[in-house]
Amino acid sequence: MLSWIKLKRSDHPLDDPAEAKKVAEELSAAEPFYALGQISSYLDAVKTAEKLQPLRGMEIIDLMDRTARVAQRRLNYEYALQNRRMTRFQSNRVWTTAYDYWVQLAEAYRFCLSTYEVGSLGSQALKPHLPKIIARTLRARGQQMKWALMRYDAIDATIWQDLGKLHAIAEAQGLHAARIQLYRTGQQDSSVQQELLRVLMLAVSAPDALLPVQIEVADRLIALCAGALQLGNKARKELLFAFELTSGTPPGRLTTHAKVTPATRFFGATEAARDVLTPLIGVLTQDRQVPRKLNLGIHPTTEVVLDTVQHLARHWSAEPPRRHAVRKRSLEKVRVVHDYDEVVANAGGLFLDYAFVSNDETWTIENQGGGGFGAFVLRPHGAWLRAGGLIAVRREEGVSWSVGVVRRVGSDRDGNRLAGVEMLGQGGTAVTVSSLDAAPASVEAQSARAGRTSPGKAEQADGEICVLLPSVEGAPPQETTLLLRPGLCAPGGDLEMRAYDRRYRLKALRVLLRGEDFEVMRFHLSAG
Repeated sequence: MLSWIKLKRSDHPLDDPAEAKKVAEELSAAEPFYALGQISSYLDAVKTAEKLQPLRGMEIIDLMDRTARVAQRRLNYEYALQNRRMTRFQSNRVWTTAYDYWVQLAEAYRFCLSTYEVGSLGSQALKPHLPKIIARTLRARGQQMKWALMRYDAIDATIWQDLGKLHAIAEAQGLHAARIQLYRTGQQDSSVQQELLRVLMLAVSAPDALLPVQIEVADRLIALCAGALQLGNKARKELLFAFELTSGTPPGRLTTHAKVTPATRFFGATEAARDVLTPLIGVLTQDRQVPRKLNLGIHPTTEVVLDTVQHLARHWSAEPPRRHAVRKRSLEKVRVVHDYDEVVANAGGLFLDYAFVSNDETWTIENQGGGGFGAFVLRPHGAWLRAGGLIAVRREEGVSWSVGVVRRVGSDRDGNRLAGVEMLGQGGTAVTVSSLDAAPASVEAQSARAGRTSPGKAEQADGEICVLLPSVEGAPPQETTLLLRPGLCAPGGDLEMRAYDRRYRLKALRVLLRGEDFEVMRFHLSAG
């Protein structure tokens, strides 16, 4: 009788190893949303299962962790590279499924650690696995943070609290620097300290100024540099950032006025880490293609990778990027529209010719300087915001709309958005441009190029509507700047511009700005 009681399994549905293996095989082949939803449920059940032995609980978590990898990679790929064809519903579904999975995985591993800390019956069997448990918890918390960043959400304070506690536990046990094989699928060795550094370095690399795909690329690049990142108890020249293990606050750049306690840890990218980025910038600039050996897990464009590497290099340097103009406190209501067609229609003053349902929102400017402003966007407005997005802005007492580019996006605890915007001058004029290198494209061809099946608001049969932006101070009088759709003109190509009942010849000089649905190009202007 006593033997039967001892062998009785718990009420967790995967306590039987044979049944667990069968379920894992089925989930590996299942549709990603279903697979991750089921896996999240099994992970959650570990925390409430009765009579589940701690070691068996960890084995179930490990099995679900490995089983989920294919599904979570697919959703990660879809979300990071999401294009304009993904609806808000689809985007939210992908994000919610993936985010919830990482939360459940982190909490499940954290539960294993907690059972050991309180000395639960059978928990001593977990002792040899402690470095792996802690490191995997840190990895899961890091992925939870990354997914929040990719949607520009506020970071859950639990993440900072958990990161500090987990590393403090590892230090107390002397496990923080121990090298471990985190997963069996050919991954490089890691450690608790290295996993913490990966999370911290992404957090201090200004991710609010990156596109979702760039945040994913930055995460992969930081992983490549992880072995050359350092963390210590004392400040050193190359350790430019600090994290307080006990405060539950995010890490930041070290300042002369920073409060230092015994729980303060200093970290940064050493010269060795920067040596990974510098040659990569040279290769990307010269070859204009991503090296095959650079395994990023996704397939971003060369421009995206190059911009991301340069961004990391700037923010890891001893001299951080500084704002060109001082921002002053200023409260003002403005109207804002987004999407290329609406920006062109409003900035070009085409309201009568192109009537449509506007997506305009009201924002509150909180501070502004010579080149832009910081705005507060009350929920539910601003859900579409992302770094690099194109907008048009009209002042409260103004008549004309001006073009701007979103540079930074954040959120407060209530889900309201915080946006930093760079303005591209005041006002703009609608002009019609067409290529001089080939016959004008038909409306259908233009629509196909823009990814639509019907004529767009900013298109005409004999050309395409673009916006002539205000002249830049100090620019040569024979040069001009246009806001146009991507791919309309390559550098060195020729366009004809019709404006003010006159024709002009434009020779493309260079691209000043590029976004997902727009380009700002500099042209040499001459009489047609």
